[in-house]
Amino acid sequence: MKTILVSTDFSEGSENAMQHAQIIARAYGSTLIYFHAHFPMLPNQFIDPNGMSISMPVEDFQESMKSIHQSLEKWVKEDEVQGLNSKVIVKVGEVKPCLQEVLSEILIDLVIIGKTSSPSFLETLLGSTTKSLLHELEVPMLVIPANFTEDIFQQTLYASQLEFDEISFIQAANQWAKHGKKSMVLAHLNEDFETDLVPNDQFLKEIKSAMKKEELVYVQADAKSFQTGLLKLIKEQKASLICMTTHKRNILSQLVTPSKTRAAIEFIPIPTLVYYAKD
Repeated sequence: MKTILVSTDFSEGSENAMQHAQIIARAYGSTLIYFHAHFPMLPNQFIDPNGMSISMPVEDFQESMKSIHQSLEKWVKEDEVQGLNSKVIVKVGEVKPCLQEVLSEILIDLVIIGKTSSPSFLETLLGSTTKSLLHELEVPMLVIPANFTEDIFQQTLYASQLEFDEISFIQAANQWAKHGKKSMVLAHLNEDFETDLVPNDQFLKEIKSAMKKEELVYVQADAKSFQTGLLKLIKEQKASLICMTTHKRNILSQLVTPSKTRAAIEFIPIPTLVYYAKD
């Protein structure tokens, strides 16, 4: 990975993600970008009685932008001491369009986002930025919980759906495992009432053939539900990083068959690396 972008909003989850981003960038020898989307909130005195917003004074806007840059530049100076190449990018607007703009301008290999321990009511109502980005970014996205402080490379776990060709993503995930001391665990959950259009053994055979030179641990587990099965798997394998692959989904498919990956983001207690599979 040549370039890693970590999205910041100065929350507890964001700061923890930035710390892990530094560790990952050093391990891979990557350039690190600290990204922030500034969406100015107007104080009451800048809204007229008719509800029409009035532009924020230029001085206030410039001061807030200066403060943001100064806060993030502290991380860049810290990186310089550690021999890590990093820079700051600040855009004005909402997170999603600003992030997509950066991705169209710069080749980014990984986006890192922090997950807060207690989402706000508004986030619960509208859906978090992390989940809304899940099926829209075409680069791998790593979601790091605010309270995660362990070594992310300790034990890599890849949760395979065994429903489509995931070999290239399994190979990419295995590179993370090589920064740790344990072989990657490749696991599949056999859920009750799950219908397999293509036999799991066929996908598993193809994976083992492609990964025959790698020392992987293969695990298949029965589970009554996706959530309980996945949490049990994480605990049993003592995983510090779980990797999954998702497809781009339209509104109809999300209503008919909600994404398991998107649901998993909410309850998984460890960093979750999501790869994007194009159709």
